[in-house]
Amino acid sequence: MSPPPVPTPAEARRALDAARRIPIRRWPSIAVTLSAFALVGLSLVAAHHAPLPPAVWALPIAGGMLQLAVVVHACAHDALFGRPLDRVIGALAGALALTPFGAYRRGHRAHHRYVGTDRDPAPAPAQPVAPSALLTGLMRLRVLPVFYWAGVYGRYALYAALPTAEPRRPRVIARWITEAGAGLGLWAAIVAVDVDLGPPLALGWLGGGILYEHLFTFTQHLGLRPDRPGVHGPRSQTHFARSTALPGAAAVLHFNLHKEHHLAPGLHWQRLPALHRALATARPDIYRFTDPRLGLWRRHRGPAHRVMSPRLGDPGDR
Repeated sequence: MSPPPVPTPAEARRALDAARRIPIRRWPSIAVTLSAFALVGLSLVAAHHAPLPPAVWALPIAGGMLQLAVVVHACAHDALFGRPLDRVIGALAGALALTPFGAYRRGHRAHHRYVGTDRDPAPAPAQPVAPSALLTGLMRLRVLPVFYWAGVYGRYALYAALPTAEPRRPRVIARWITEAGAGLGLWAAIVAVDVDLGPPLALGWLGGGILYEHLFTFTQHLGLRPDRPGVHGPRSQTHFARSTALPGAAAVLHFNLHKEHHLAPGLHWQRLPALHRALATARPDIYRFTDPRLGLWRRHRGPAHRVMSPRLGDPGDR
């Protein structure tokens, strides 16, 4: 097989220059941020005053939780409003979504630095996966986001406490305890106001995880591997990250454009489509290397071990 397609330094520089010429408007970031908090907050207020079946209010809460997750991600890169506001918004969104922001930020930045290596805190499998009826059943069940919980959410939420090559400093542990406690305290306060708010809040959090799993966990890196072991620069990361088609992607801060995000992790989310257009014009082969059609509820066919086992690109989908 020929080497995987990677943009040259000049191609990456030209594409980034074109993307950086796109003006940034504050109102889309404000709209998505307010939407995330409003979907959760107003749904809880409505549930308090109109006690309907929990699933009714869990649906909009799930949408809000998904948006909170991508807001936390953008804030971790200072790619929403910029510092210091992103640190405040990230902490607030993380508390409501039970995601300690400091741990997430450290873990996610380690992911970008070490993606595809043993030091990646949220790795896709590096070796072939053994057949497992349980994994295949869970993947096809679609109502428990176990791959998201185990492979993404848990890895970042617990990153400050998980053992790594470098021991954690006391202040990092203290911040993690404080932020985790703030999230649990916020949820406890909500339930203290009205115990009946617990089920829609918990179901909405579960639903947000399900949406994240099917939109992002199963598309961004799963089944891909780098062509060589070791630490990889941003250009080579484009061949083991997928960018996928997603209607209304601005509502999730274009988190579906994952090749572009790995090429320029700190690039403002509004400029990712321009980076996509510029790079796709210069190097369409980079996008043909992975399947752009993967989206909501769609994934590779077959049992879990085939979907998860690493390979260069998506040769079965070309």
